Amino acid sequence: MTTHIKSFLCLSALTLSSLAITAPVAAAVQEQTRLVGYSDLNLASASGQKRLETRIRSAVRSVCQIGQGRTVSQQMLSEKCRKSAMESAMTQAKIAIANYSRTRGVASGSLKVKG
Repeated sequence: MTTHIKSFLCLSALTLSSLAITAPVAAAVQEQTRLVGYSDLNLASASGQKRLETRIRSAVRSVCQIGQGRTVSQQMLSEKCRKSAMESAMTQAKIAIANYSRTRGVASGSLKVKG
């Protein structure tokens, strides 16, 4: 075999093996959603806000488990998911807190955490 053909075959084998590694990661990425309730919390208090944040963090961990983080790719996808989900949920939480203050302590509903 010529050097060019050997090089092509090696490159093809490497490409196929990289696809075999990344395919399970892509298959493992499914958008999940969790609802985080807060109607039982006093969002005017620091402790109520902290409790809401704790609930959000728990939901984020739940929706952003990508392949159990076994590979570097999975860990990177999980971290990206956690960051995005946390930012989105905390934006919703800030709105809920502002509404709570505006409505003089009436908290109803839940916020959505997407992973």
